Amino acid sequence: MLYSVTDTVSTYARFSQGFRAPPYDDVNVGFTNFLGGYKTIANPDLESERSDGLEIGARIVASVLNARVAYFRNTYENFIESFAIAPQFLGSRGIDPADGMLTFQLINRPSVEIDGLEVGGGLDLPLGVSARFAMAYARGEDRDTGAPLNSVDPLSAVLGIGFDAPDDRWGAEVVWTLTSGKDEADIDESAPRLASPGYGIVDVLAHLNIGRRVRLNAGLFNVTDKTYIRWADTAGIGDDAPARFTQPGFNAGLTFRIEL
Repeated sequence: MLYSVTDTVSTYARFSQGFRAPPYDDVNVGFTNFLGGYKTIANPDLESERSDGLEIGARIVASVLNARVAYFRNTYENFIESFAIAPQFLGSRGIDPADGMLTFQLINRPSVEIDGLEVGGGLDLPLGVSARFAMAYARGEDRDTGAPLNSVDPLSAVLGIGFDAPDDRWGAEVVWTLTSGKDEADIDESAPRLASPGYGIVDVLAHLNIGRRVRLNAGLFNVTDKTYIRWADTAGIGDDAPARFTQPGFNAGLTFRIEL
């Protein structure tokens, strides 16, 4: 349902139902990292995931400003969760006694709820300057046990300020990415993982159009040389040193794109 409050402001509501069959790779996955001390085993008994979803939101579209905000709430039956501790080894904190490895397995959770908030938009300023922003927050819970879902990422936000030349020949942008830490209270105690601290990184991007079909892209990434670990990567940390899972420090990239 869509309702236009004014010419620039509209609200909407959406309800959906659906299902997702287990992907082939999820059913048959098998991987061992001997150096890291962990492995992933197959689960041929995975069942299809069913869901009900509700989303409500609002949008503003004006001459120089566009913005959106949305709240969503999804409930699942037989939720397929990746990188879960293998249930048969929960008593040993995920360690397979046969080989001493931390063991992961894709599993079905009977009843799960995930809700969250997304905000984003952009601002077009004079002289080719623009700003954009986005924020996403989600919270997941196993409704049978009340435990949080480890597969839900922490709060994150992106802020960017850019400039484009009047003839669109070149442009540049500074992007600031912020991610909050994952607290112990947000981690399932039955499937412990390393709590990741929050971090902020700065990237500088630029592009140059050389003719109509050739484009040069350049980037300076993690300009402040921040040492950080993404929450999603902590699932693979077993007996290995956590520092092996940190993202690259300051680095640069240069690419050409040719359209024929």
